[in-house]
Amino acid sequence: MTEFKGRVAIIGAGQDGSDLLQLLLHERDVNLVCIVASDPQAPGVLSAKKYAIPVCSELEHLVAQKPDVIFLTCSVDGISPALIRERTPEAELIEPSSVRLFLSMMKKHYVQHAELEETAEDAKTYLENVLDNVADSIITTDNKGLIVEFNPGASRIFGYSREEMVGRHIETLWINPEQRRAILGHMERDGFISNYETKLQTKDGRILDTIVTLSYITNDAGERLGTVGITKDITEKKRLQREVEERNRELRELNEHLEEKVMERTRELRKANSELERSNAIKSRFIATMSHELRTPLNSILGFSELLGEDRAGTLTDKQKRYVSNIYHSGSHLLQLINNILDLAKIESGKMELHPEHFFVPQAIDEVTSVIRPLFDKKHLAFGISIDPEVAHITADRIKFKQVLYNLLSNAVKFTPERGEVVLHAGMVADPVSAADSAPVADHLQISITDSGIGIRPEDQERIFSEFEQVDSSYARRFEGTGLGLALTRRLVELHGGQIFVESRENKGSTFTFILPPAEEAVAPVPFCDADFGEPTEQFPERSGSAPLITVVEDDRATRELLTVYLAESGYQVSTVGTGDEALARIRETRPFAVILDVMLPGKDGWQILQEMKSDPELKDIPVIMASMVDNQELGFALGATDYLMKPINRTCLIRKLDQLTTANKRHRKPATILCIDDHPDVLELLSGILEPAGYSVLLADSGKAGIEKAIIYRPDLIILDLMMPDLDGFEVAQALKSNTATADIPICILTAKEVTVEERIELAGKIESVMQKSFFSKEDLLMHLRDLEVLYPARAGLIDKVSGLFDRCYFHIRLAQEVNRAVRYKKTFAVVMIDIDRFTGYHGQFGMKHGNVCVKRIADFLRKSLRGSDTIVRFGLDEFAVILTDTTKDAATRVARRFLSFIESYPFYGIETLPSGKMSATIAVVTYPQDAQSPEELLAAAHHLLRTGKDGGGGRVISNG
Repeated sequence: MTEFKGRVAIIGAGQDGSDLLQLLLHERDVNLVCIVASDPQAPGVLSAKKYAIPVCSELEHLVAQKPDVIFLTCSVDGISPALIRERTPEAELIEPSSVRLFLSMMKKHYVQHAELEETAEDAKTYLENVLDNVADSIITTDNKGLIVEFNPGASRIFGYSREEMVGRHIETLWINPEQRRAILGHMERDGFISNYETKLQTKDGRILDTIVTLSYITNDAGERLGTVGITKDITEKKRLQREVEERNRELRELNEHLEEKVMERTRELRKANSELERSNAIKSRFIATMSHELRTPLNSILGFSELLGEDRAGTLTDKQKRYVSNIYHSGSHLLQLINNILDLAKIESGKMELHPEHFFVPQAIDEVTSVIRPLFDKKHLAFGISIDPEVAHITADRIKFKQVLYNLLSNAVKFTPERGEVVLHAGMVADPVSAADSAPVADHLQISITDSGIGIRPEDQERIFSEFEQVDSSYARRFEGTGLGLALTRRLVELHGGQIFVESRENKGSTFTFILPPAEEAVAPVPFCDADFGEPTEQFPERSGSAPLITVVEDDRATRELLTVYLAESGYQVSTVGTGDEALARIRETRPFAVILDVMLPGKDGWQILQEMKSDPELKDIPVIMASMVDNQELGFALGATDYLMKPINRTCLIRKLDQLTTANKRHRKPATILCIDDHPDVLELLSGILEPAGYSVLLADSGKAGIEKAIIYRPDLIILDLMMPDLDGFEVAQALKSNTATADIPICILTAKEVTVEERIELAGKIESVMQKSFFSKEDLLMHLRDLEVLYPARAGLIDKVSGLFDRCYFHIRLAQEVNRAVRYKKTFAVVMIDIDRFTGYHGQFGMKHGNVCVKRIADFLRKSLRGSDTIVRFGLDEFAVILTDTTKDAATRVARRFLSFIESYPFYGIETLPSGKMSATIAVVTYPQDAQSPEELLAAAHHLLRTGKDGGGGRVISNG
């Protein structure tokens, strides 16, 4: 209140006067000389009396006090501002309006002042709490180094109380005071020092390792008032650090001592690993070589003995048939032995892979028992099957699961005397090795096979699961056993994470039981079905002289001959090649529909042939079925093979695979040409015998070079290529075929007995369609492969309608069956839309073929552009189109069908103004799977029924069930 220093008088004792008096009482420089009021009970009068301030009612009394400032708070009788100025000319008069403003400002000032004082007090309390509770030492000094503040943390660290240290010099704590002075010298330059390590002493003389942070204390003007230092005791930390350093030193010494031993051991391990890798490489080469060398002649033995037994080379006597049967069964037994040895070797080397699929267990059991039942009948054995209702689907390797079943059942047949009994039981059990559970879940499949055979002694029950072990060597002589079957069976079960065991009493029979755990389902269950594709057809359809040509690339003469017989009997034309070098030439020359390609060819092997084919734009589209002695389907498919057959080739399997490629009737397509390149004449003859009867045109090349030449000249639709051939091997032939623009688009199928390595897989990537193993090669497999290629290469198979450019109805049957299978497997829905152009026959007759074809072309173009890439559209007949809409509901399909109808009715086709309705129209039927039907035949029947209903109603509509 510097404005109002001196003597102050207040006129008026109302509320404003009382408030003003209260405010001015707190100002030290203000002397209240009097308050003028006429009401003795006014608030200001009472306050003045309380504080002994003079009260008067006359102006004369105020004048006598000689005030410097007069506050006029309200009007007083007889006292006016003019009179006041007249009587006290030296005093400053503040009138009521200014007084009220002054009061307001003063009140705000005092409120803010009170809040600041409260905040300052809180900050002071907080700072005191921090100083009292912080673990570190905080000490402040004045400019002379005398301690001003010594917090409890400092007392705990140094042992002094606050009272002992306040006022003492800070150097009391320093061992070397000169060190502190040096620190202050650094502070003169930088203003502070941080984390300075030094030693300080305690009250009892102990030396502490500390870290000190020191800075100046300054006022608002920047003047130094002293220092503040924070000290942390790191004595224990330093002690632990020294211990760690000492132990690290000891460890370094120990490591240095051990390093030499480790390096020596590492050198030994590297040497051992190198030897192991070399041993594994030798073993792998041995397996591949033995696979090829043993299975190749077996392929011919089994194939030709089968042909002889079927009187293909003339009628045999009963004795001759018996001899041929003995040859066939002995060869089959030898093949089984070889396969078991190789399978065990693959398991031991980690190369055996499982291919899990979700399948129906009762169906798999039925498939195995139907194959093995003749063995039971031969020995007059009673065979019973018991399957619990809970047994349904399982996720496992279907082929290996059936192999386990077959091994155990054939073992039971072998060791059960005539007129004995064998019983198979399948059920679900809880995990036999899990801990006890109050509510165990029966989620493991258990299959037991019990026989009334010779039984097994307790001491022999474990030995029988070892390789080449039997309970007695005499058993091997009596029952033609090698001791490999059960060993392989155990390995296959264990690969699935399961277990197998036997319970037996000598001369009382045995029970072999295996248990498989549940696995995560990769796909939805596939219900029992009898066929993979659509409506049933003849197993080996007859073909005309324009049948598809299959080129067999196989170096083994017997295998070539056998394949030729297989294929020719099934209506295919066959071209055989014995070497990889000849194969590419033959393929270019003949342009076969498909190629059956052996992997292990002399010179250029099948993989090389495949590579060359896939590099040649003119050959790359020819489907290639690989045929090999070793199971390398993953490699074949990864490298682009259409299919893969194992040698010895099974005739039924070969023809089935080729038929899947050429499933359309011969009247609706030109025959596919298949070039077979193999250096074995028997293989070429075999392939030719399979493919030509199946309706294919077959070109044969007995070398890689000849195969390349024929492929360039004939441009076959498919090449079957052996990998191992003397001049050019299959790899070189494939490379040459794929590098030549004339053959690059021809699909290549490898037919090989070679074990294909990872490097070879990479080399063949993108060059082949499939790989077939010669060890399991069959007629049905080969033909099934070729029919698969018809789906992949419909133009080569003659499945394209030339007018519309769409697929034809034969292709539709294939795709519809495949879509049904896909929908079943993955629980999908799809729609079939059948479009029948109303009165198109009359339009065609009135305006001629030219305008009729233009009409078909326009509709086909619109339909094609309106569909997704996953959908299928075909010209189903003269005036019909058929569409498969994948993953489509009935409502969505109906909307698409209405769009089709709208286009047909609105398009200005030639001459429509002369039609009775003045426009083209159509009847469109929509059916969906599984709501309307569950099979290809039922779907087509339902669609045609709706078409007839719609046409009977006048046409020009979209019709569906519901």
